[in-house]
Amino acid sequence: MVVTAERTPLYDEHVRLGAQITNFGGWLMPLQYTSIREEHRAVREAVGLFDLSHMGEIRLKDDAAAQRLLTRDLTPLRTGRVQYALLCNDDGGINDDVLVYAVAEGGYLLVVNAGNQDSDFDWIRSHTPDGAVFNVGREWALVGVQGPGAVALVQRVTSSALGAVKYYAFIEGRVADVACLISRTGYTGEDGFELFCGNDDAGRLWRALLEEGQADGIRPAGLGARDTLRLEAGMRL
Repeated sequence: MVVTAERTPLYDEHVRLGAQITNFGGWLMPLQYTSIREEHRAVREAVGLFDLSHMGEIRLKDDAAAQRLLTRDLTPLRTGRVQYALLCNDDGGINDDVLVYAVAEGGYLLVVNAGNQDSDFDWIRSHTPDGAVFNVGREWALVGVQGPGAVALVQRVTSSALGAVKYYAFIEGRVADVACLISRTGYTGEDGFELFCGNDDAGRLWRALLEEGQADGIRPAGLGARDTLRLEAGMRL
């Protein structure tokens, strides 16, 4: 059986920018645009722009199930905060590592790794009541803006007060007139944001950030630089 790799909502943007495309976790993703070294340095010294839309999102509305299935105690997690946790199987082995977002509507948004999205969802669904869990990852795009100039760049294209958003916290707002969940998270060792938006708005958001960031030395960055950045920062894959 031939399995076709999926494309993120930003695939055409990567092709237009001349990216080298690779299959990663079943998704066609940019490995690099110019060189891994140049993209790595841009994130360390200026701003890098990442397509993270291959990551999965799972909406879990049952608090008790979340508390049972994840390794961290979620009771102190306030609305608007994010926590790292492990999703384990029945034998205590690790299915995935996830970020847990406490959302205002109640329950949690889980951000899971790309290749595990469907298997994580199936496993969670088998351990939760009917109607408590939803696989929403293919409805959303995720854009990372990382580097020493990232906060100032995003602040110029939003009216939200980003200084009040602490590390591992998030708010809802508009960025470049696109409705976003604005999360102060990342996996590069730099400050910045991860911006969740609807698929149809992803290209507009991406292009607006690239245009606004030209004076800051922004560069689109691929999976290669993302890997070297997290290695340099001592972050495990």
